[in-house]
Amino acid sequence: MSDETVQCLAHGFGGEIETLERGVMLNGAPLPFDCTRQLNAEQPFRPVFMRLEKSGYRVEPDLGDTLPEAGFAIVLAGQSRDLNQRNFIRAWNALSPGGPIFVAGARNGGINPLRKLAQQLAGEVEAKPKYHALALRAERRGKALALPPGLENCDGFTIPVGTFSQAGPDPASRLLASHFSGRLSGRCADLGAGWGYLTEGALKACSAITSIDLYEADWRALEAAKTNLSGYAGGATGISFHWCDVTTEFARKPYDCIIMNPPFHAGREAVPALGRAFIETAAATLVAGGRLIMVANRNLPYEERLSALFRHYEMLADEGGFKVLLAIR
Repeated sequence: MSDETVQCLAHGFGGEIETLERGVMLNGAPLPFDCTRQLNAEQPFRPVFMRLEKSGYRVEPDLGDTLPEAGFAIVLAGQSRDLNQRNFIRAWNALSPGGPIFVAGARNGGINPLRKLAQQLAGEVEAKPKYHALALRAERRGKALALPPGLENCDGFTIPVGTFSQAGPDPASRLLASHFSGRLSGRCADLGAGWGYLTEGALKACSAITSIDLYEADWRALEAAKTNLSGYAGGATGISFHWCDVTTEFARKPYDCIIMNPPFHAGREAVPALGRAFIETAAATLVAGGRLIMVANRNLPYEERLSALFRHYEMLADEGGFKVLLAIR
């Protein structure tokens, strides 16, 4: 969520929220008013989780489908309509009768479907627009609602709603995985591993991998990866999972190869610097002669960093708007 979203919430309802007790906040973020004492926050995205923790909030990556009874609730809307709806229903079901729910989101994002849902359930909804965002207030009425599934199954993979590539393996990752055979061995890492598609492809294609570590900032995706890779547990290849912001808290280890489809968006905004930060992390941790195999949108300018940080790089494929790059440390 954007800073405009939390500023809008503060402008509209911050004064009231400060007076309430026993609150829960889903898709939480640090708020610009005093509420750390009375809130339990959930945030599965590691960078924002760390900001909440540093700001003094009680925060967990997952509070469960059924939340403890709450006196009030805050839901910050993100990009995923399905996840927004699910978070709203979880919060709604947790509220005491008459308890207020506060919802905020960007006006060009996921707030409008939540406004309609709140109107259907509560009737009266107070709306406060500000800073290109909208904050809502409604009160709990009626019975608890059925909670939509939080996981989907696609091509045999368990995928959480609201995560990257929710509809199944994305074309860029499929293209990258098709170039693994014969190129990966020894100690491997998957940076930005998501729900485990690339790791599973690497293990299928390359029997010479001795261990593979998955690094992912989205707690829900990483938990799904554990499920998707459970068939490899106890095998000859060691697998470990790390909830980690690769750009700020990666602990360097000697890796022989790294695979990745790095992110290049923060919300709706394209941020190529994210991909460059992933490349820099890979270069810093690979052993001499180690390999990075990555995929990116064709127009993203990563070659300059590869040239500066690696002894050699080459393009393995250029298809469907994506490029697969191999770099040797």
